[in-house]
Amino acid sequence: MVSIEYTVGDVASVVPVSRYEWERLVRSIEIPSGVKYLALTMATYADPDGTRIHPGVERLALVMCVGERTVTRALPQLVSLGLVVRVKQGNRYANEFDAYRLTAPRDLSQWAHVDQDVPARPLMEWKSGYMTFPGGVTRWPADRHEWIRWIRRVQIPSGVKYVALMLATYGNSDGTRIHPGSKLLALVMKVGVKIVDRDLPALRDLGFVELVKQGSRRGGESNEYRLSYPPDLSERSMLDPGETKLCECAV
Repeated sequence: MVSIEYTVGDVASVVPVSRYEWERLVRSIEIPSGVKYLALTMATYADPDGTRIHPGVERLALVMCVGERTVTRALPQLVSLGLVVRVKQGNRYANEFDAYRLTAPRDLSQWAHVDQDVPARPLMEWKSGYMTFPGGVTRWPADRHEWIRWIRRVQIPSGVKYVALMLATYGNSDGTRIHPGSKLLALVMKVGVKIVDRDLPALRDLGFVELVKQGSRRGGESNEYRLSYPPDLSERSMLDPGETKLCECAV
């Protein structure tokens, strides 16, 4: 296999990486929270090999629930850091957007890192179909890949959506075994613990995550979550499947 190498700005060289690798890389490095939020959102559009990312600035702003200026400010930073490269220039007249791919800089070992993957706990056993939790609230288990796409479309505060995308990077493909803890989440997200303690319960109240195991402070264990769907998902305010405008009908 031929090794591909790109040259990007002041970064001597970067190499292509898979989406799975890249999400964990972005989670672990010291970059501003706004840039990291954009990074995780862009990754949701990538193929498994990290290619074919071309949502456009307007669409990114819509799904992130932020202004376009926030995106246009953070995207050049991702490029200059060597974490994405533009592989094809868009054409406004043909309604084509710039295309990017995920990359890693060669000098990554010299960067400041804030996170190492936490040890995995034994896999929780789940019955097929829906789950009923205390209080009689029903949620459906969620595949990580599909869950991220629903999170992208649903209209929730940007801070809650950022927590959601970061939580998903800790999950298995079936949406289970998520247990980073508030302090670790705050560290990798570059935000305060109070912000995580505000937005994580909000995500849970919305029905998109469920607590499956209570942590133990004495034992140094954090709460364990899994990704889920609320039963009234079709009634939630969200973008249309093309992510161009708010959807006024059931999904």
